[in-house]
Amino acid sequence: MDTFPGEMSAQCTECEMGEDADDFSELIDFYEKHQEHTGHVVDWVTEGELGATVTKETEYVVHCNTCSLDRGFSNEKEAEEFREEHGEYTDHFADGIRRDRSWYAVCNWCGQSETFSNEKSAKEWHETHQSKSESHPDNQVVSTSRDRDQITTIKSIIDRMAEEHEAGAPIPLVHVMMENHGWLKSNINEEIQNLRRKGEVYEPKKGYLRTT
Repeated sequence: MDTFPGEMSAQCTECEMGEDADDFSELIDFYEKHQEHTGHVVDWVTEGELGATVTKETEYVVHCNTCSLDRGFSNEKEAEEFREEHGEYTDHFADGIRRDRSWYAVCNWCGQSETFSNEKSAKEWHETHQSKSESHPDNQVVSTSRDRDQITTIKSIIDRMAEEHEAGAPIPLVHVMMENHGWLKSNINEEIQNLRRKGEVYEPKKGYLRTT
């Protein structure tokens, strides 16, 4: 199952129906079927920050001076089990387990990331990165020329998102990014369908897109 920062749901703009799901394919099913049966415009609603994520990570490190060993684990139980095994399969015991905390900042548009020793530095990195990057939606303007330029822009969006998701570019996120680039919500689905008909993009898995 693919995930993304923040929460996303499909909500009809003309009635009270909507869908919340953890799986992209379930959101896509509601999006397509509700529009097919009602003719209503369905909107992607996001909560939280899609631009960046700053998370605190804790690594449990088994340290052994005798072996000059530092072995990291994601949870304390695994670290303790390794520490006990180390004493069983060597002629000495590890010195102990320490907790190393760090803050991981990642840009969800381009994938660039950095690790910091404190939260303040992580947030400052994101603010600087966002303001300097010309490739992010907030810093871009849609080309005024039609057809080929717009096809190139949409395919670039899909390619960039596909690099971050194994199954391809999640269609809900493609919608969000196209809207950030200036497309009208009511036109986005038709633009994507046109690219499918032209053979410019395809759906390798329900709810995902890749370019040809």
